Parts: sequence; structure tokens; C-alpha cells
Amino acid sequence: MPGIYESMNEDATSGGQFYKPAPGKINRVRILMDPIRREADVKINRPQYQFPITTTEAPKVPLIWSVSAKGALQQLVAIMKANQLQTLVGASLQIAVAGDGMDRKYTIIPIELPNAQNAAQVLADFPAGSLEKAFPKVFAPEIPTAPKQ
Repeated sequence: MPGIYESMNEDATSGGQFYKPAPGKINRVRILMDPIRREADVKINRPQYQFPITTTEAPKVPLIWSVSAKGALQQLVAIMKANQLQTLVGASLQIAVAGDGMDRKYTIIPIELPNAQNAAQVLADFPAGSLEKAFPKVFAPEIPTAPKQ
């Protein structure tokens, strides 16, 4: 394969720092920090909310879960409202995904709600500043491009 296709294959097969719940599987994540809001994605014209998380498969490896699907966002807000929460930090969530592309449907169920103990465990596992170092692009401020003259 020519060079560009080798790079494309590496990008397509490597997990990287981003997490995508697998369809047809019960995915379990732990929320490490409140989400970072990113401006609207050009394709869907809806902002993304990027949650630093860990998975049950790799509890010490931080990843970023980008959420922009309307149904997933509504379920996260409903979990917070129903349980009178101010944050999801420390919460464990079960995420089931069905469908693909624009037909993707999410079911998000809280397994463990945030509390002082699991929030303290998050801070012990990921001390202040460690997530910023792990994901510098995610935490970098968004600077709008200068208008063309």
C-alpha cells in the first residue's frame, strides 16, 4: 500500500484517545469530569459535549467520549434532573447503542450516581491537571479564525 493508505489504515484501526460506544454491546463508562462544550459540528450542526471518561476494560486509561446525538444528550440531562444532580463526575453509566449513522439510538442507564466517595476516587486516580496533560487539544481554548478581508 502507498504511504497515505498505510496512514489511513493506521488511523482507521487505532483506538486513539476517543471512545465510541460499540453498537450491540453493553458499554460501561465512568465520568471523570464535567463535559467540555465544543462548537457545532459542521455535518450535524449541533455542538459536541466531550466527556473525559474511563471504561471498565481500561479503568486507568482516560478517553474522550464526544456526545452530540440529541437522544443521548436528552438522556444525560434527564438522569441529572431525575436525581437532582449538579454534576456527573464519578458516575458510572451503562450505554447501549443500536443502529448506525443517523439512525443510532442510545439507552443510557446510571449504574452508580456521583457521590463524595467516587468523586474523591476520580481525583485520586486522575490528579488535578493530569487530564489536561493527557488531552491538550481538548482543553485548549477555541480561538475563532480571523475574518477574511
